[in-house]
Amino acid sequence: MNKGNFMFNKEALFEMYRPKTEEIDIDGFNGLFVKQLSEREISQIRKDSGLSSEKKEGDQSNDLFGTKMIVTSIVDSDGSRVFCDGDIDRMRDCANTLIHNLTQRVLKLNGFINDEKNI
Repeated sequence: MNKGNFMFNKEALFEMYRPKTEEIDIDGFNGLFVKQLSEREISQIRKDSGLSSEKKEGDQSNDLFGTKMIVTSIVDSDGSRVFCDGDIDRMRDCANTLIHNLTQRVLKLNGFINDEKNI
C-alpha cells in the first residue's frame, strides 16, 4: 500500500472530535444550546443515574439518565450550564411531553438516537 505523503495528525483528530454545540429553540426561549457531552461526562451520568444492565421493576434510572442529560447538556452561548443538579427534581415535575421532546433532542445530538432507531 502506498502511504504517499500522508501524515497522521493526532491534534487535528482531537480537535475534530471535540464536543460541539447546536442552538435550539425551546418553546420560544432562544439562545440556548445543546452541547455534545464527552465520554467522561456520559460515564459519570450513567454512574450517577444508577444505570445497570439489570432492569428491575419500578427502576427509574433511565428517566433519571435522560433528565441528567438535559441538565448537563443545555448551555448558554458561553458554554456555561443553564441548569444545575439542584434543578433535576423541578424538571422531573414538569410536563412529561415537553421534557420528553427536549430529552429526544439531547439524546439525538449525543448519539443515543438516530433517525432510524434508538442506539
